Amino acid sequence: MNFKTELLGILNDDLLMTIAEDMVGRFNIQESADKRFDKLSRFVNSIQSVSDKVNNHYVVKIMQDFDDEEDEDEEGYWRPFLYHVNEDKLYPIDLIPFTDLFTYQIDGLTDDLDLLSEVLFELTFDGFTIEEQQISIMAFEDSLASLE
Repeated sequence: MNFKTELLGILNDDLLMTIAEDMVGRFNIQESADKRFDKLSRFVNSIQSVSDKVNNHYVVKIMQDFDDEEDEDEEGYWRPFLYHVNEDKLYPIDLIPFTDLFTYQIDGLTDDLDLLSEVLFELTFDGFTIEEQQISIMAFEDSLASLE
């Protein structure tokens, strides 16, 4: 199964609302839990259009990431990373289009509320839909091009 199939198999409206409430409190988001729920629902609806095929060249690995000043004995934040199978290297998921990211295999995804809240916060940082994320990616690429 790919990332999309695994994630959609876990999420339902009740869990999405719980995640929305958790995100608003945990990340100090200046919007209501209902509004965050609506955005997360748009995200879920958007990724449903991603292919069900599995791309075996990469694996999305959910791992705890620790800030430099954090002690690894304490809990870090759950973050998705992209693992390149042939290179045996981890990469950030930033700027990986949803249409690609959700076709990769997934490792470490569970129904744990902390994990889901933190991972969904990371995933939706650049947009809640495929289109919103593409606009963010293009804006970033344009800003890099203007530096040349």
